[in-house]
Amino acid sequence: MTTTKKAAARKPKKEIIHHDIIGRPIPLNSFVAFSVGSELRLAKVIKITPKMVRVRVVNANVTSWYRGEHTRYPCDVAVLHEDEYLTMHLLKGDY
Repeated sequence: MTTTKKAAARKPKKEIIHHDIIGRPIPLNSFVAFSVGSELRLAKVIKITPKMVRVRVVNANVTSWYRGEHTRYPCDVAVLHEDEYLTMHLLKGDY
């Protein structure tokens, strides 16, 4: 006689909400600004982890070692609201 074990029900994952340096919530796929040394970088939030936020630097054409994906603490980024100025800045490529 064999006994079968029932699979334990998994708890649903709790939604993680981080806040930026100003106190605004950081949504997924939003644009943020953060500093690297004395420079300011523009990035897009691609993943939210329990402690940090994973971002992808928008301007991959810049010749710097600091490009690609990085994790940043939520208090080190500032959310940029999408308005016409940010859209035109991204389209012009002056970053």
